[in-house]
Amino acid sequence: MSRFLEADTSRQDTFLDAFQLYNPIHRRGYAYAFLGNTGQAYQNTFYPNRKTHSFLFLTPYYDYLFLPDNASFYNTRQQYTNFTYVTNFSKNNNLQNVDLIHTQNVSPTFNFGVQYRLLGALGEYKSQKTSNHFLRFFSSYQSKHYQVFALYHYNKINTYLNGGIQSDTLLDRDYEISDPKIVPVSLENSKNSILNRNINLKQSFSFGERTIVSEDTTVKNVSFMRWRIGHELDWNYNKRIYTNEGGVGFYQTFYIDTGAVKGQAIEDSTGNWNFNNTIYFQLLDDTISKKIPSVILAYSLNKNFYHSYNSDIKDHRQWIRFKVFNPVFNRWYWSLYSDYDLTLSDIQSGANLSFFWGNQKGQSINVSSRYTEQSPDVFYSDFHSHFYSWHFDDLLKTKRTVFDINYQNKPLKLMLGVNQTYFDNFIYMGSQMATVWESDTTTAYKRVYGIPNQYKDRFGVLGVYAQHRLDWGVFHMKNAIAYQYTSDDNALHVPQIQWYNSTYFQMRLFKRVMTLQIGFDLRYNSSYYADGFMPATGLFYLQSDKKMGNYPYFDVFINAKIKRVRMFFKLEHVNKGLNGNGYYTTLHYPMNDRVFRLGLSWRFYN
Repeated sequence: MSRFLEADTSRQDTFLDAFQLYNPIHRRGYAYAFLGNTGQAYQNTFYPNRKTHSFLFLTPYYDYLFLPDNASFYNTRQQYTNFTYVTNFSKNNNLQNVDLIHTQNVSPTFNFGVQYRLLGALGEYKSQKTSNHFLRFFSSYQSKHYQVFALYHYNKINTYLNGGIQSDTLLDRDYEISDPKIVPVSLENSKNSILNRNINLKQSFSFGERTIVSEDTTVKNVSFMRWRIGHELDWNYNKRIYTNEGGVGFYQTFYIDTGAVKGQAIEDSTGNWNFNNTIYFQLLDDTISKKIPSVILAYSLNKNFYHSYNSDIKDHRQWIRFKVFNPVFNRWYWSLYSDYDLTLSDIQSGANLSFFWGNQKGQSINVSSRYTEQSPDVFYSDFHSHFYSWHFDDLLKTKRTVFDINYQNKPLKLMLGVNQTYFDNFIYMGSQMATVWESDTTTAYKRVYGIPNQYKDRFGVLGVYAQHRLDWGVFHMKNAIAYQYTSDDNALHVPQIQWYNSTYFQMRLFKRVMTLQIGFDLRYNSSYYADGFMPATGLFYLQSDKKMGNYPYFDVFINAKIKRVRMFFKLEHVNKGLNGNGYYTTLHYPMNDRVFRLGLSWRFYN
């Protein structure tokens, strides 16, 4: 709701800080569990930062995607192009990451651009290859009265899912494996392909111009608009195709045909499309008297279609939305909002209050709360494929209450915060007892993982977090640390302690033409029951068989900048073998061994 009908604007980052963090998930956060290879599924291990996509099976790839929520619009005086390339020149674990963006203004009010990203990596273990492609076209027109922001997104995820290695003990031994490709994996011909297409169009017309005439002839008159009407259109097409051949013994439940029992090739298709129309009316804030807040009233009509094997579901939903907020006048900012679903009676409401003080408002206390009451995702209730099939009519609405307070001090480069979240009727991927196939002729009654569960008792998750940056001459250090506590771990597992540290020395060389950084990154989380991952559904699931963590992960890097060119040289997992050979963030999915990466970024202005 904080970004409701708001266009995003940003300045291009020309700094060298964190340039070595080439993986998109590491650039947007510090605490993640994933499958070991760039571009594969992940989830945030600091729960308050988890995000959910409207297409459930894209949630594990959220931060890779080009979406309206992470789009930036530009206003450039000259053509701007930036090209970034990351690789490691390794035949066994080749990485090819490309990021290209070009934008230019046709006129002072009209801009367009294109961005392309490739996340491709062979992977260190068998059947781990990724080849993910992302494309964005963006354009904007901004005049005195009329504004329009247009986006087209194409996201294609192509990942092989090997089900993890067959035996963790093989890597837990003291001796090193000469070639990770010889380590047996559970699935060798299992592939996940997800396509997302998105069109997003936001437009608004402002009117009711008011002019304040100054009695002082040396002071310019002030004009501002009082009213705005707007429209947002958002269309999404999503499709997931899962293919598998072989892997006898890995999957134990079969629902569509018996061919999969013998390892024959199968293909499962799941998808949805949705079309959302929103119209809104806005009373703009009074920038002169600073007494009248901005008020938004909106109505949305959503059409949705869902498909999995032999199951099609349609629904139409209507929302009414309300938001009132007071931009930062003097020292205070506050906002209230509420969204209500007229069809299913879902609700999202919240409030924010911020107080600023100090030189240039460099310090602030921010308090927020929000409450959601949400119907279960359609695919939690109804899903059908070769290996998994369920239909639940008794899932209740999930209720979530969040309280967050944080303190920020810009002069000290410090942030401290506390987040408390309460859940009722929490839905998660867990396990159930079911009849499984031990061979193509015999069955048994065993526990099956990767099936939706609902935990109906209330429980809470406490998160305490701190971030600090120290700049002392040539010495620089960034720290982010978090503590989490769950009042009941029957439905959610998170590490208690997480820590990220980046320490480096920065120097200006060759008559200050080159900026050079030499340093290291450290990631650590305490031991806990990290989730497993199920290839057939493409989702993480709760497990209580093995704990992972309590392992520091070190990278060393050199960043350099010469005029418009930036580059990095990075050795990842430097401490491999010093704390054991097996390091996991997801059950049975080891992280990469020691590996060298390098990257180059070049900016062009015309």
